Amino acid sequence: MVKAPFHKRFDGFAKNYCNVVLQAEGYVVYEAITDLRVTAVDLGMRPRQFSAFCDSIEVEGGRKVRKGTVLELKPRRNKTVYVKLAEEEYAALREYADDQSLTVSGAFRKILVASLMRAWLNAI
Repeated sequence: MVKAPFHKRFDGFAKNYCNVVLQAEGYVVYEAITDLRVTAVDLGMRPRQFSAFCDSIEVEGGRKVRKGTVLELKPRRNKTVYVKLAEEEYAALREYADDQSLTVSGAFRKILVASLMRAWLNAI
């Protein structure tokens, strides 16, 4: 869960990746199923404004990491899934991971979440 002060650009961005759980005066609570990465430029903020905005965000069941003008909100990952792949499937996954500068696990997670998001959007 991510509780953030209402900001029009952040809200527009977050709604693409999160469900809105609660919208109250001045803040919104989102439920995220994947990493969110946003920059000061994305939000049209100066570095100090962005820093104050990041400080006001609360994350439950995950963590927030700010590096300069980049904020990443990451859910806690405490579940493990084991999947057996054919050599060809693994080679394709490995190639994709290398192209994206990701680990094989990161690439698998990215593909899985994209697939889940597509299914979720089609169900709406």
